[in-house]
Amino acid sequence: MINVGIIGMGRSGWELHAAPLSKMDDYKVHAVCDQSTARLEAAEKAFAAKSYTDTKQLLNDPDIDLVVVAVPGHLHTSLTISALEAGKHVVVEKPMTNSLKEADQ
Repeated sequence: MINVGIIGMGRSGWELHAAPLSKMDDYKVHAVCDQSTARLEAAEKAFAAKSYTDTKQLLNDPDIDLVVVAVPGHLHTSLTISALEAGKHVVVEKPMTNSLKEADQ
């Protein structure tokens, strides 16, 4: 079982990642992170997931194997690097970065 943490529960995080992953036998939406308490409450119910409002808490969850970064593009680089530094596998929405310099990081 691959435990997934999803950062950003807007349309992309919910419809393109959480919903399909929740139907796959080898994946579990283990935790979600968002600024909206309404989205977090809905995700807790829909996926039986933990919820966080702080990305650092999600990244420090030792049970998470894979992090999905599904937030606005200007946040992709910093969150992806943080997830990798936390030892997580990462799926990041496009664009991966906004510049070649960020990609090199």
